[in-house]
Amino acid sequence: MRYSAYGVRVIRFGAGFRINQQNVPLNMTFGQQPSPSGGPALKEAYMKLKITLGLTSFALSLAIPSSPAAVPAVVEIQKAPAVLGPWQKLPAGSLPVTADGALLDTAPGAVSFYRLKIAPSDPAGGALVLALSDVPSGALALATDLLQTNPVPDWVGASLGPVAYPIYNPAIFAGTNPAYLEFKVVSSPPAGGTNSGFATSPPTTRPPDLGWLIVSLTPEDGPILEFGTDPVSKVEQLRSRAGTAAIRAVRYDANFLAAEDANSNLVASLGTTPIRPPAELLNYLAEDFSAEVSNSVPVGNPSQPPLTSGPYSSYAEFRDDYVSGPVYVVLRNFRASEAQWRWGIRQGIAPTVIPASLKDSTPILSGMSVARVVLDDPSLATITLPAPGTPDTGATVFGNAEGLTLMRVYGTDFSCSNYVLAVSATNSAMSLGIHRNGLSFSWGPWQTVSAGNQGNQKCYDQVYGLAGCCANGYSGCGPTAWAMLYGYWGGLGVPNLIGAGAPPQHNNADVNACIQYEFAHLGTFCAGGGQAATLPLTMWLGFQWAPSRGRGISGVSSWGLPYLSPLARATAIGSIVGLHRPAIVGTGFYSHYPLAWGLATRNYTATLTWWFFGWHTSTWVVTSESDWVTNDGQGNCSPVWYGTADCWYGGAYTCF
Repeated sequence: MRYSAYGVRVIRFGAGFRINQQNVPLNMTFGQQPSPSGGPALKEAYMKLKITLGLTSFALSLAIPSSPAAVPAVVEIQKAPAVLGPWQKLPAGSLPVTADGALLDTAPGAVSFYRLKIAPSDPAGGALVLALSDVPSGALALATDLLQTNPVPDWVGASLGPVAYPIYNPAIFAGTNPAYLEFKVVSSPPAGGTNSGFATSPPTTRPPDLGWLIVSLTPEDGPILEFGTDPVSKVEQLRSRAGTAAIRAVRYDANFLAAEDANSNLVASLGTTPIRPPAELLNYLAEDFSAEVSNSVPVGNPSQPPLTSGPYSSYAEFRDDYVSGPVYVVLRNFRASEAQWRWGIRQGIAPTVIPASLKDSTPILSGMSVARVVLDDPSLATITLPAPGTPDTGATVFGNAEGLTLMRVYGTDFSCSNYVLAVSATNSAMSLGIHRNGLSFSWGPWQTVSAGNQGNQKCYDQVYGLAGCCANGYSGCGPTAWAMLYGYWGGLGVPNLIGAGAPPQHNNADVNACIQYEFAHLGTFCAGGGQAATLPLTMWLGFQWAPSRGRGISGVSSWGLPYLSPLARATAIGSIVGLHRPAIVGTGFYSHYPLAWGLATRNYTATLTWWFFGWHTSTWVVTSESDWVTNDGQGNCSPVWYGTADCWYGGAYTCF
């Protein structure tokens, strides 16, 4: 008897519990991996990343050791009524654990046979898990730094779990090597020790799994992508949906992960099914679009551009479009540009400094055809672009106030470059310091501002097969985001927004009625794959639910391109930080609308020290690294932190 790639011990429970054991040799020795056509095994991969930032280049090496001490594997218990099957997986999580650590099958049946399936690699030959000791040092440093700086209150004293999960992206390394790693965050073991020779029992109230985080292995994304406090990580959720750990996890953005087999076929997915990005988006590189509502009435006639979209016919069609489609190519380039200066900062390399004169005009970027310039602090300077039809003439800066700020420059060819704009008076200390390389840069601590707290959030979810929505699918994240916003305001005492009394914590008939209404009024459409989608140009129309319920609403929304929507991001941040009110935001590549109820931020500052009859020091905030704290609309209210850089929609509304 021989089972390919299985190590099997068959135990028969029959009359009188006579035991018959048969050891079946392994077809593949544990620790060895095949050499599939899909690419080299993860444990043999060596990745070297070279980041070019401005005119400065540096290399970042993220090496997977070629000969790890041990190859982690997934062990699956299988059960059958006969030695030849049929074999079915016996979920280990459903089996009680005995006091000595064994698993107890409480319903073995009259005759039962058991065997183990050992899977050290995914269907394409990559490692299913990577021992923490074999994680590349650069990736490990990123994850450790996040825990040490700690923007998550529940992670005080936490540590990384023993393994990391590889995640792929078809547009990075051609999908053959991992692009990301997902770490588990766990409770650190107690220090232990004794007191007068008496052992102290550790506390048992804190859950062992505190969350997860995803870091990048490439300058095309990252460095820290997202993190959350759900004890079940994203890859674990994906494997659960696939019914097996032997899948390849593929991440397209923060809101869509896919489980693939050896032929890149979709086995399961997690998140929002992608829709085809409107081709017209590339016509609006230099524009933001807004809509305002005052006392339940739209202000003016908000101008919204025509956009066309629709579902993909298959996962393969989406995958191909993501890799080579013109819209996705531009958006991925924007993402890579944003990532590269962040990687550079982590390596101690600041973007190139461009000086500009205070209260005067300074020509910059000569020889470049500029479509748009975005300043992190727009109060420092006024940017003037040349008239259309005058290419390669750069831009002009008029300095309004002394200081430094990150400057993103977008070319008419959809290129993107990052600089630090420094506005100063001629012969000032800053001006002299810039020319003498007297500036130093550093990160400050994380600070979090929130609109209420997690307890104010309503755990609403999309509804499957809801009348008036998709007959064989879910109701969409857009309507759910609006329902969560109304549930928030209802919880603060605004009556009649969700039902007649206090809003429920979870979906009920009143919540579903709000979602039905929003689906019809937002222009939400069924996107295939059981999902629904809402385009950003109609998302603002969700305000209509409040007056239909006899309540008032005022607010503003804005949208644009991912990584190129400063007004959308400022709208949401202003609501959270300035007013302590939540905001609906758009994340990923037009893929998801969560409700942001907090903002975790740390500042990147420039410091100048100079001598003038004594030492003097000045500091300026150049930019910030910030993450939304979101209610993701998945029905459990477990917060997820998403980076704000890709924000393309911001909706801030107050109900009364």
